Amino acid sequence: SRQDVLDQGLSQALVSVFRLSGCTQLPVAMGMLCVLSTACLLIRIGEGIIIRSDKVDSDYRVDASAYPAVFSYPNTVKRGVNCAATLVDSAHAITAAHCFDPDSPQPPFPVTIQGKKFVVKKALVHPCFSFDEDGPNSADLAVLVLSKDSSTVPIPVYDSTDEVGKTFTFVGWGDTGPAGSSTPAEKNGGGILRRAQNVFTAVEGNTLKYVMDAPKDGALEHEGMGWSGDSGGPAFIESDGKLHIAGVNSGGECCEYGSTDQFVRLSSELSQDWIEASIDANSAQSVKDCSAWGSTGGHPDDDHPDDDHPDDGHPDDDHPDDDDPDDHHDARLFELGMI
Repeated sequence: SRQDVLDQGLSQALVSVFRLSGCTQLPVAMGMLCVLSTACLLIRIGEGIIIRSDKVDSDYRVDASAYPAVFSYPNTVKRGVNCAATLVDSAHAITAAHCFDPDSPQPPFPVTIQGKKFVVKKALVHPCFSFDEDGPNSADLAVLVLSKDSSTVPIPVYDSTDEVGKTFTFVGWGDTGPAGSSTPAEKNGGGILRRAQNVFTAVEGNTLKYVMDAPKDGALEHEGMGWSGDSGGPAFIESDGKLHIAGVNSGGECCEYGSTDQFVRLSSELSQDWIEASIDANSAQSVKDCSAWGSTGGHPDDDHPDDDHPDDGHPDDDHPDDDDPDDHHDARLFELGMI
């Protein structure tokens, strides 16, 4: 997930210094952290699109009318960077849990879907996602509840477990730039929808991983990777001539060739059961055992390609003073924006 955005030049300089020094701690006030003996992480927000360095931005632009069931919802994370959601039925949309950090505005808020105004009245946030630990990616799920039904055709959830090796399409309105050693400038996406493709390379816990390949390594014509601005956005797989949503954009590395990123996997029994139960009950359903959701080890949300720590799970909750927050997951219904 993406929780804060630092000044671009300063953040890159700090990361370089701390990498070289083998840091064990970074200033919390700077929005940075270091995970024990692993390399330092730079937290980021959202998912825009990183493009091939041999392509131009116009190659990736697409009219929003091509994806009417996907919509952005502004001002729900720090500094006003958008998140995105996808309608899966007439009144519910799937997005990322980390978009509802306690420091961010909460429902109700207005959205526009296919030119029509709606109100998101609730966000049903997965109870195993910890805002304090910013993870795990496996549980980075939320369901948005609309105040009235939409006539826009929803996107069905992908229910086959054959994602690895399949090409997927993803879209985002966020920051953009070419793959390379530097990250894009903040808020440079201009509110323009972009579309890219990639290939799922692995299932890890309840996430789908992919890699930003270089042209010389067989990159797709419109190879891309997520970055800041549209967390919660969809990964589409085409099946039987129709788009299906296979993943929710969560977090990963950026922005070099070889960097990896993750989508929450929606075909899993874990995801489908929780989503369906929460929609049916109109509340975020509790989870008896969060360890099943924690196997991806929190959010490797940084720009450091060497920082791969998939096994240090954080099945924590949003109680920073709890010595053992797992004890509270059973009873916790993390439901925002009740009206």
